[in-house]
Amino acid sequence: MDHSHVVGLVATTVSHELGHNFGMEHDTDECQCPDDKCIMSPSSSSTSPRRWSSCSLEYLELAYSQGMDYCLKNR
Repeated sequence: MDHSHVVGLVATTVSHELGHNFGMEHDTDECQCPDDKCIMSPSSSSTSPRRWSSCSLEYLELAYSQGMDYCLKNR
């Protein structure tokens, strides 16, 4: 039995929740997404979004500028 689809959904959920930890909010209609849905979409679907929206990237840039990326640099 192929579980790769389930693993993809778990990875999307983890990415989505980590996004919240970096201050990201759910995507709105103003956000540009290269796919049908992006990781911070407010609703889940049977597909696994793999990209951040324009809004999410702005939140991430802000988080990094405020030093919230320290946990990624911890050795």
